[in-house]
Amino acid sequence: MCGQTARIRLQLSRDLDLATLKDHVRLTYSVADSKERGEAQPPSIAFTTNYTRENRALEIRPSEPLARFRLVRMETLEGVKGTDGGLMKPFTLTFTTGGS
Repeated sequence: MCGQTARIRLQLSRDLDLATLKDHVRLTYSVADSKERGEAQPPSIAFTTNYTRENRALEIRPSEPLARFRLVRMETLEGVKGTDGGLMKPFTLTFTTGGS
């Protein structure tokens, strides 16, 4: 495991309706990467979300350090809404963890 707990921070252009975040944010290891490693399925990643309305920042924080040298996918799913009722477009961010 990496020594540091990662934080993924998204700066948004509008306020979010906090109630719509539940079950609409996903953090996973790559399925293809797991198959190459001989894993039947990727390990799960437990995480929390925190939204700061003052600066419109959504922070995703894994509960445990992310595994080293893994491809990680963070997604906001369809259903997240702004306080104005407008839907946020689904979004995917993919990155690879480092070795330390």
